[in-house]
Amino acid sequence: MLAQREKGRRGSMVGVDQALADKEKRASQRNIGEQTRRRKMEDRQQASCSTTTKSVITQELAMTLDRTNVSDRQA
Repeated sequence: MLAQREKGRRGSMVGVDQALADKEKRASQRNIGEQTRRRKMEDRQQASCSTTTKSVITQELAMTLDRTNVSDRQA
């Protein structure tokens, strides 16, 4: 405490606090970047699923497979 009150601020802890603030800022930016990447990935997955998903098995085909005891995987 006495060193902080001396002329020239020999005991100042500004550097330590600034280092901690910089570290917290980088962590915050990393979290924001990760959330943004995650959101973009989810949007891409939803877009690709909605455009490429096609119904291969129709109702008639499903009834025929059930009647002949053939599973979807075996078909």
